[in-house]
Amino acid sequence: MKKQESHDFRRGRVNGLIYKITCQTTQQSYIGKTRSTQQRRWYQHCSDARRGSDKDLHRAIREYGGDAFQITTLKEWDDISDEALQAAETYFITEHNTYHNGYNMQGNENAPYTPVPVETSAEVSEHLQSKIKHLMSASLSDNTQLAYQRILHNLDRHLKGQGVTDGELAAYITHLHDSGKSPATIGQIVAAVKWRLKKADETLYLPITDTTLAGIRREGRDRGRGQVDGLTWQDVERVCLLAEVGNTLAGLRDAAMMRLMSDCLLRVSEVVAVNVEDFQEKTLILRSSKSDQEGIGESLYVCDTTRNVLDRYRERADITDGAIFRHIRRGDHIQPNRITTHSARRIIKKRAADAGVKGFISGHSLRVGSAVSLAQAGATVVDMQVAGRWKSAEMPAHYAKAELAERGAIARFKDGKSK
Repeated sequence: MKKQESHDFRRGRVNGLIYKITCQTTQQSYIGKTRSTQQRRWYQHCSDARRGSDKDLHRAIREYGGDAFQITTLKEWDDISDEALQAAETYFITEHNTYHNGYNMQGNENAPYTPVPVETSAEVSEHLQSKIKHLMSASLSDNTQLAYQRILHNLDRHLKGQGVTDGELAAYITHLHDSGKSPATIGQIVAAVKWRLKKADETLYLPITDTTLAGIRREGRDRGRGQVDGLTWQDVERVCLLAEVGNTLAGLRDAAMMRLMSDCLLRVSEVVAVNVEDFQEKTLILRSSKSDQEGIGESLYVCDTTRNVLDRYRERADITDGAIFRHIRRGDHIQPNRITTHSARRIIKKRAADAGVKGFISGHSLRVGSAVSLAQAGATVVDMQVAGRWKSAEMPAHYAKAELAERGAIARFKDGKSK
């Protein structure tokens, strides 16, 4: 494969990309998708060609040699679902006509794909563009989209309606850094801009912004409020028992909510969305979440004590369907509308303070505390990752780093502590 500038190999990982391989001898192309890098995908194609694959592209690689081919990236995404990536691949295949005049074939190696007739390709392209944009929006949770919209509104106000450029965006995030904003907050602004550009199918490379953001992250590592303090299982038991003492409806609701968050490592946005119908025997069916934005759903175990408190609360409130955690007016009058994420965070902070729990408590404290408790109980990082539905082991390992260090190699082998 010739090393030309258009190869543009991506060294960092992306969530998905569409690439194009072109034979310089025949000027015929192949369109493909991958969740790896285009360079790795090219090596896989070359490997398949050496093994004797009968696909058109692999036959061409054997005939003309790898140096006759050029590979470029047509589009890449940081966050895209499988369905959207498949739709994008189909769109670009139609746009570049690589079924009729190229190396693309359907799943069966020997059965050419029968695409939509060329005369209707413009209509198909318009339909697929609309579908891709819809699926890209659906790949983000409602809360993330709302956060991005607020960020973009503030940015547009700052730019006074002028279009964003790489230099202007870099200057804007530098201003925010100088004013004391945390790297996480600034990183979300850059992510929101990229999301809007992708949604509008616009291309804007941001090398100045990306380099500036990398510097902000290095320089501002210690900024922000820092990691929240976790509410461990022991803390949650103390807080909830105190909330249940008065046997009020509000106390039962708050205890049930916090116990459920601790059992299932729920985020605030997830717990307020729980419905009666989401419970099946000893499990909670989580319909969608930040780490499952395609809505595949997961089954999470609910402990006996939590189920008992939930049953007491539902019986007292006469809740038979719909939202579990609802607003309660003075005098224990239950309301039909579910509590908001703001209300849930306020409840957690107040109940923890009432029980004398010190530290920086937030809506994330129950999730962090459960990770710490799992580590204290001997769970592996993988156990914690699965329980909390983290995409990688990095976050649970960070939350429980002190507990994990006590079970590390030095503690076991030098200090003689058991695993």
